[in-house]
Amino acid sequence: MINLSIFELANDSLSTIIFFALGGLGLFFYGMYLMSASLKNIAGPKLKMIVQKTTSNPFRGMLVGLFITLVGQSSSATSVIVIGLMSAGLLSFTQAVPILLGANISTTITAFIIGINLANYSLPIVFIGALIISFIERRKIKETGGLVLGLGLLFLGLDLMGTGLKEFGEMPFFESMIATLSGTKILGFLVGVLLTAIIQSSSAFIGILQKLYDAGVLPLATTIPLILGANIGTTITGILASLGSNYEAKKAAASNVLFKLFGAIVFLIFINPITTLSLKVNSALFGESNNMLMLALIHMAFNVFTTSLVLIFLKYFIKVINKFLPEKDIHSDISAKLLNYDLLVESPVLALESARRSIIDMSKNSLEMIICAKEYLNDNNIEYFNKCFSLEDKVDTYNHLIHDYLMQLHTNSMSTRQSIFQAVYIDTIRDLERIGDHATNLIEFLNDRYEQKIEMDKITFDNLNNFFDIIVTQVANSIKAFECQDATLAHEIIKTEAYVDTLERKYRQIQLTNIDKAKSILYDIHYVDILSNLERVSDHCNNIAENIIDPFYMKKNEKILD
Repeated sequence: MINLSIFELANDSLSTIIFFALGGLGLFFYGMYLMSASLKNIAGPKLKMIVQKTTSNPFRGMLVGLFITLVGQSSSATSVIVIGLMSAGLLSFTQAVPILLGANISTTITAFIIGINLANYSLPIVFIGALIISFIERRKIKETGGLVLGLGLLFLGLDLMGTGLKEFGEMPFFESMIATLSGTKILGFLVGVLLTAIIQSSSAFIGILQKLYDAGVLPLATTIPLILGANIGTTITGILASLGSNYEAKKAAASNVLFKLFGAIVFLIFINPITTLSLKVNSALFGESNNMLMLALIHMAFNVFTTSLVLIFLKYFIKVINKFLPEKDIHSDISAKLLNYDLLVESPVLALESARRSIIDMSKNSLEMIICAKEYLNDNNIEYFNKCFSLEDKVDTYNHLIHDYLMQLHTNSMSTRQSIFQAVYIDTIRDLERIGDHATNLIEFLNDRYEQKIEMDKITFDNLNNFFDIIVTQVANSIKAFECQDATLAHEIIKTEAYVDTLERKYRQIQLTNIDKAKSILYDIHYVDILSNLERVSDHCNNIAENIIDPFYMKKNEKILD
């Protein structure tokens, strides 16, 4: 294949060169986005479900990571999905690590696609993709057209970008910068980390490096540290996603950085022999005719090496992570105080009781969060705001610990009745965790009102207080009904939920009437959101009550249970 650009610079002015490079980068990004979006739509909304169903088998977890990243074309996107599932208590740290390892291998596919270098055919590929999108109505074929169009734009952008970067690389200041990076491998590594963290795409940054190296602008000894840095920089998305998540999710994000950093250190130590070996492999496989594919191989070799090493010693790796990132006191306190892990195998019945007591303790924190929101409505005191978010951390911790504890119960040694209660308890902690989430939403809505100094008329204020009183009572009754397994009280909770639905519609209508009367619309900000969140809290109380009255249709299965 003749490696000629389909673009030519009209002049070699700095502005023209920059415009070519930026325009090409823009096309590259959009091509990647279009490919990713099309693949996701073709696969359907089952990506999270696939990840969630990963078992504790590390190899299977790695394959799921490979697949999910292949579809999403982004290890960062996979990290965000995994961290989201960990925050919901649906994945443990041990399950998450192999998925993240698989994602790191799969993300190298983009570099291989770039290495094939179909730039000379990019315009016909764009035409075919646009033709499918414009004239085909069937959804999946249309999405395939988006995939093809994205691929064409990716190569078109690379070619446009490469034309500019080649000229840019011949400028004196750029040559001086490359000389500096070549002299200090660590500096090149850090530059790779920083630039990838800024653009939040290792695929894009490595694509740029492939074009620069292929154009002879970058020497291999400089390019490899930049590639290693790119692998670290891409983890910034997972770190950002974990900031608002539970401790286990933060630990997963940190571990992703640590095992990539470990691999980068090994490669930097042996960078000279790796450089020599890479050149020999390139000569043997490609006859020095495809430098971009060689960089793709180096990128993959780094990720395969790191992943294999961690996967082989996964058990010890997790121990090291747990040692250097010990659990917060809140985890230890709750675990030691309420959950007896010795009972998991010895006595599932007593283990269920241990979980039940923990759920009762968790529920009191959820109730306290709703009370904090009500108090904040009546008193603009930041202490209520801070207390609610502190309690949210506790509720999230309870959710994660109790969920993992229940999942460790040996189902083969439990009766059908015990298995049903295991499932009911998992449902209950999910409802309690969601009640806590709605409480934080309420706190944030109220805080926004205070910050904007929005006044609330007396009717609206009284209505919200009345609504809060009903919900606080309903949450308290749900806790009592769960603790005592009181079916009579559970029926009252269900009646209250029906009343709450009616009340929410009534208060919404009053608000609309006020607006129709040309009253100030400012106080309407978040009012409907507050009503909606309170109503959803009532829904979760209703779920708890229904499981108390007839957990998983137990009455229909009385013969089995007996």
